[in-house]
Amino acid sequence: MENIIQDMIWAAWRHHDCEMAAQAYKLMFEFARTANCPSNWREIGSKMAAEFQGNEWVEENCKLYEF
Repeated sequence: MENIIQDMIWAAWRHHDCEMAAQAYKLMFEFARTANCPSNWREIGSKMAAEFQGNEWVEENCKLYEF
């Protein structure tokens, strides 16, 4: 799942697709707040925040500052 979201973020960035960035955020947010979700899925948002640190477009459009 982590690779899929990472691919979504890269594609959104390459194509400046704000809608796809928003969808990636929604997935990460749902995983983070769902108690019975696998623990490695709950942490995807914070992993993406660390990976894309410094990429302002991604940080802003995927709302990575929330993780």
